[in-house]
Amino acid sequence: MKTISHYLGHPGALVMLVAVVLALWVDYQGGIVPKVRADEDGVCTLQTLRGSFGFTGQGFVTGSSALPAPIGAFVLFANIGVVTFDGQGNLFASDTFSFGGKIGQETFSGPYTVNPNCTGSMTLTFSPGGGTGHFDFVLDDHAKEVRVIAKDAGQAITFVARKQ
Repeated sequence: MKTISHYLGHPGALVMLVAVVLALWVDYQGGIVPKVRADEDGVCTLQTLRGSFGFTGQGFVTGSSALPAPIGAFVLFANIGVVTFDGQGNLFASDTFSFGGKIGQETFSGPYTVNPNCTGSMTLTFSPGGGTGHFDFVLDDHAKEVRVIAKDAGQAITFVARKQ
């Protein structure tokens, strides 16, 4: 049976062991390994969020005025589309959606804000119909991904948008 001293007797084994221990220690200490942030400076601005993103959304919607509504009062919602952020606080998007099995298409646009901590919000106007929706989001993976949640009462919907 070979012991650890047998393996450490090979040329370079001790150097390799020290290198592995050092790499694990540096990662644990938060040194050389970079932290994940939406922006290299760790501060996000409107300009951080710009470009076109493909997105998917899913969740449930209810028209019930009694909230929290029972699960039976909710209808399934899902969509896919493309959203473009202009880097100055405006967005435009189009999607195809399923609302309780009814398929449709729409466009929407509106203003968005980005906070220094890489969170933000948007208010969207939908067409056809002219309805509005309110959403919060967080930028992820150096602003290559946007994770969104609907904020209006009666909605339990999340979206993920990935930079194209």
